[in-house]
Amino acid sequence: MYNFYVILIILAILSPVIAFNKAKILKSISITDDFFYTSLGFVIILFFIKYFNKDKIIKKIDDDTLKRLGLQIILIIPIIYLSGVILKKENVFVFKSLQRSVSILVLLLYSIVVMKIKVTPPMILGAILLITGSHLIDKSTPNSN
Repeated sequence: MYNFYVILIILAILSPVIAFNKAKILKSISITDDFFYTSLGFVIILFFIKYFNKDKIIKKIDDDTLKRLGLQIILIIPIIYLSGVILKKENVFVFKSLQRSVSILVLLLYSIVVMKIKVTPPMILGAILLITGSHLIDKSTPNSN
């Protein structure tokens, strides 16, 4: 059964655990090693899931989906790498909170400019509150892991 809010809460709980765990991992191994071992773990686990579900390991994918998967891979690699760089050098709490705020603001701008959504007063108020909250978090948190 799909419940948006339950899944959202689960993701909200797991995300900081992953971020703090990754910051600790990156003290022992390089970002590329972390990416390699994590990806290898994904492949192994997903192989077994597909195998036990009697699902085809490799499915035929149409050209448009293949191009989009290629773009996704190209975009995810620098995102994971750059996130690792920040996690190695900055406070995890500040990074994750500012990352969310900046992502929401960029999403709002993208939606306005590219998707042509109409700007409403609650959107403007929300953006102002995000910027204010991000500033307060950034200024009040010491820069340490």
